[in-house]
Amino acid sequence: MAEAIGRYQLGETVGKGAYGTVYRAEDTLLDRSVAIKLLNKSVSDGADPKASLVEAKTLAKLNHPNIVTLYEISEHDGHTVMVMEYLDGEPLKDYLARTSPSFDDRLALVRQLADALRASHSLGIVHADIKPGNIIMRSGGVPVLVDFGLAKTAPTANDMETLTRGSLGQSLILGTLPYMAPEVMKGGKPDEVSDIFSFGALLYEVLTGERAFKAGSDAEIVHLILNEDPAPVSTHAPDAPAWCANLVARMLSKERAARPQTFADVLKAIDSADPGTPLRDRKAADKAKRLLSLKRIAAAAAIAIALGAGFVGSRYMGDEPLTVSGRIEAGMDRLRNSQEKGAIEEAKAYFQSILTEDPENAAATAGYSLALLTEYSSSKSDQKLLDDGMAAAQLSIGLDNQLSLAHAVAGWAFEFSGKMDEAQSEYQIALNLDPKNYFALLGNGRLSLGEGNLAEAIRRFETANQLYSSDTRLLIYLGDLYFRSGSYEVAEQRIRQAISKAPDNVYSYKTLSAILFAKGDTIGAIGAAQQGLQIRPDPMLYNNLGSFYFSLGQYAQSVQAFERAIDAQGNSHNYFLWANLGDAYSMIKGSNGDAKLAYRRAIQLLTPQIKPDDTRPAVFSRAGLYYAKAEQLEEALAMTYRALELAPEDRYVLFRASVVMEQTGDREKALKFLEHSIDAGQPVNEIQNEPYLNALREDPAYHKLLASQPSK
Repeated sequence: MAEAIGRYQLGETVGKGAYGTVYRAEDTLLDRSVAIKLLNKSVSDGADPKASLVEAKTLAKLNHPNIVTLYEISEHDGHTVMVMEYLDGEPLKDYLARTSPSFDDRLALVRQLADALRASHSLGIVHADIKPGNIIMRSGGVPVLVDFGLAKTAPTANDMETLTRGSLGQSLILGTLPYMAPEVMKGGKPDEVSDIFSFGALLYEVLTGERAFKAGSDAEIVHLILNEDPAPVSTHAPDAPAWCANLVARMLSKERAARPQTFADVLKAIDSADPGTPLRDRKAADKAKRLLSLKRIAAAAAIAIALGAGFVGSRYMGDEPLTVSGRIEAGMDRLRNSQEKGAIEEAKAYFQSILTEDPENAAATAGYSLALLTEYSSSKSDQKLLDDGMAAAQLSIGLDNQLSLAHAVAGWAFEFSGKMDEAQSEYQIALNLDPKNYFALLGNGRLSLGEGNLAEAIRRFETANQLYSSDTRLLIYLGDLYFRSGSYEVAEQRIRQAISKAPDNVYSYKTLSAILFAKGDTIGAIGAAQQGLQIRPDPMLYNNLGSFYFSLGQYAQSVQAFERAIDAQGNSHNYFLWANLGDAYSMIKGSNGDAKLAYRRAIQLLTPQIKPDDTRPAVFSRAGLYYAKAEQLEEALAMTYRALELAPEDRYVLFRASVVMEQTGDREKALKFLEHSIDAGQPVNEIQNEPYLNALREDPAYHKLLASQPSK
């Protein structure tokens, strides 16, 4: 075997099985350890290359703290090569034997794994080989599922004759058979419900310390799975609550219809059952909790209306009160035009008026949630808005899980919480229920943007624009996306279309000013921003002005513009405004201390928004940049490498990485990432304006780099 595969330097062998060999390797580009699995040629030969690529792209989206991360998949010398996160941990069985965790701790452990499988199934990925041997424990007792993506090669009925004869390795037989669903043994294709059976066998073993199906031979194990029920959980774990034993028994049912049908159902069973609560009583308990929450929302709405915050009189409705459907549509219209002054509060008022009359109206609950989330997204300054928006979104689904709007709003809540897999799942459900759902289409496009996939984001927003051709927001999104991709002429065209449709939309002028600046027309950019400010003072327009003045060397004026943006209502918690202020201060003699304070404030505001299972490259990239400028270099590198893992071709991520590398003293990598960012579309004038690249711009290698670029 070669000592290197591409940029990966192979090291020791860490595992070998029937499907392939796993090596520890070093990624020479990103300076990290990885695990490389080389599938045996017999496995690789049976794979469809195009299908494998599609599968790899899907697997790469599985960013979950309890799922091993797949970085890439390729081919080398006839072998399929899977490059994965390297896990420095211990097998699940060793961990359980060493720590002897309590029953509650064991249940908490398997709950994490159930959530991981819920995430994978939401993307259509079936594991097909769930067993203790495919679980590694990180430090801190965090379980991680490995060996995703091998469902096609997991043994099924076609292999059963071979398995029962024992002609495959003993470790494969004993490691897979005791956890295989009966329908798979009979020739069925592994799916979500068969994964639930396998997980039930795993859950049984983790909770009791005994296998659910244990026998002296493979044939006996097959017989037990096909024909016999295992001993109740309470036989081996007398303290196990009845609800838990009931759940395990249901998961291990021979009849597929008798099992929980999704891992969301499994999680609900675990989360909603107190140790003494019988399974049959849970629906009543859930309904009681839901009604209590609905009463709280309705009470809050009534108080708001009484105080005048949600007044819904002739100002919004005219002399005649609107119907329920009329108020729903009016509220949605306000949210589609949320940039207009007072629009969000007006939308809340419509939805609150319905909830005071009917606290269980699912559409009004979803609309109220959407209003909260829209308000949160405009400033990202109030965590309570996000928390309340999430709670209302979940309530709306509980009220009507067939309402497309409820799932779209839940997608927004998950997206803003950094839970992109859950968001994608909710958007897909929403679009399955209503392919024209405006807010699901909007969120779906944003997800692609968050993943750094500009081409897919543009495609999705163009599709939405065809359905809603008169919608200004979609044109503004498209203008911003084309701007990000470097297609400035198309971007300007879309934004001017938006201005022609809605001349008073300040967001159009914000984007137009950024486009003109990128085209080198700084004076025109300032004019566009000033034109927007004539309509309404807006923090993002002040932010743009600060950047423009900065590029002209007018640093004191730049500081004033950024401070004006921060002082705007609701924007003192906007992290990137503080970071921009830090840049401006860094260029004023004697203001280095003010610059450091601004960067640290940006870090304080940004890092709480990064969740453990976050998949947004932009937040990691920005955090890395701010840490570097605050001279916290270890944190800067950790955040930057995480961003590069998530979006290795994103021009913003690459550009910020170059700044971070320069701050750490690694000029070679700084130039390398800078070159990649220019190739990806980073404008040279933005590079020239970055204060923390001043020394690099004096390097002859930098000028050689610019000279090598094609003329544009």
